[in-house]
Amino acid sequence: MRRSLISLWLIALMSNAFAADYELPVLRGSTPFVPAPPVYTRWSGYYVGGQLSASIAGGDFASSVGSLVSYAVRNSVLESHVSNWTTLPKGDMHGAGFGAFVGYNSQWDEVTLGVEANYTHSSLSRSASDSLSRSFVDNTNAPASHEYTYDATVTANASVKLTDFATFRARAGWVAGDFMPYGFAGFAVGRADITRSATVTATVTDRVAGVIVGTFPLILPPTQNSTQTGAYALGFAGGAGVDVLVKSNMFVRGEWEYVQFPNIKYTNVSINTVRLGAGAKF
Repeated sequence: MRRSLISLWLIALMSNAFAADYELPVLRGSTPFVPAPPVYTRWSGYYVGGQLSASIAGGDFASSVGSLVSYAVRNSVLESHVSNWTTLPKGDMHGAGFGAFVGYNSQWDEVTLGVEANYTHSSLSRSASDSLSRSFVDNTNAPASHEYTYDATVTANASVKLTDFATFRARAGWVAGDFMPYGFAGFAVGRADITRSATVTATVTDRVAGVIVGTFPLILPPTQNSTQTGAYALGFAGGAGVDVLVKSNMFVRGEWEYVQFPNIKYTNVSINTVRLGAGAKF
């Protein structure tokens, strides 16, 4: 019995040692496992779609009537005093719109680069009216020992109606399954109806040794008016959004866009727009 147990123990030791030194054979000609490359949703190619939008815009009328005031007081003592008065304030405007877009994407794995033209028909309009009065002393035309005090008033009106605008963008996107968030930047073209008017009135008070000799009205040109329908303006645009695939060739989108027109007939207009759209890609 003792001999049998010793024999079994020796056999177990030898088996363990043999197994430790033995390597399993590898079948010649076998192919190692290679994982399949990732598959990305295809966004490359042309696409087209339509959209609805809501906009909040700011109209800065500070410089809107400056050219009209300058013309009214040209070649007078008032020119250097009133030409640069900021008569009109800023104001906000709200409106809805609709439009369309068309573009093209190139794709490298999860990265897309493309160009797009985006059009919006809008209903943004704003008007402003105000007046500003100031007094100043200018003895340019005063006789010796006389002091001339001028009391001038500028009354101004301006309005802007932005009928439509378009942006031409360069886009960059990142493919995340059926989602493609993107950012863009480019330039904008707008069309607006602009009206402006300005009236300058003034009196001069003549004093000698502090005593009023008389007060006389200045003879100035009548109200200056300017109206232009369909005035074009250039600006810049930027923003971000996301396209979401709903079928193999159909997608929906949501985006935010900022557009600024620094000079629509001396009026600065900046627009923040949010959009919902749908499109097809080819």
